[in-house]
Amino acid sequence: MAYGPPESSILAGNHCSGTDTVIKERKAHLQKEGELEKVRSRRHLDFLDILLFARDLCAEVDMFMFKGNDTTASGISWILYTLASHPVHQQRCQEEIQSLLEDGASIT
Repeated sequence: MAYGPPESSILAGNHCSGTDTVIKERKAHLQKEGELEKVRSRRHLDFLDILLFARDLCAEVDMFMFKGNDTTASGISWILYTLASHPVHQQRCQEEIQSLLEDGASIT
């Protein structure tokens, strides 16, 4: 059962298309270079070189790429809200950051 707007269910079926492209390109490159058998026989394998089934690999890549977004966004939202609610602490954070930067340097 999908929650959210209808667009989210439409996107759910296509979320692996970019990942699938990367997997297919990597497999094609390995086959072209004659490396596929070497990769399969190596003792220590790279993440993409393991060549899991596309679905399994897609699920793994998506987990690494997308699962942290919600928690990161929540954490950033919380800290920004908290700092905005407590101007004294916001000022202290700003002063500490400025003290760590070189003369007039920017974080960006």
